[in-house]
Amino acid sequence: MPRSKKCDKILTELWAHEDSWAFVRPVDRKQCPEYYKQIANPMDLSIVKEKLHSYQYHSVVEFVRDMNLIFSNCKDFNKPGSTILEEGLRLEELFKQLLYDNFPGIEEVIQSEELMESSL
Repeated sequence: MPRSKKCDKILTELWAHEDSWAFVRPVDRKQCPEYYKQIANPMDLSIVKEKLHSYQYHSVVEFVRDMNLIFSNCKDFNKPGSTILEEGLRLEELFKQLLYDNFPGIEEVIQSEELMESSL
């Protein structure tokens, strides 16, 4: 299966998960304006889907970076013990499981990419 199809499969499974409701669309600016003051680079599953379907990702690593941005934004913004944080953490674990199942060895690739970027 091509890599983009595997990424789409992962995205579809995450989207369908009961914990994804808060992550499928951008945070509403009217309901939560403070989010955009605190989070410099918002990301959600609909943006990832659009980028994936319009071939904006040139590697699996780029896809993973955007997915990780969703989860890091969730951790940065939501208070410990909050429902959305707990759902985000569960969704992140599912993402990691699906990622490693579909791309064995991806963890080493990501670590290598991070090391290369940090040494510049």
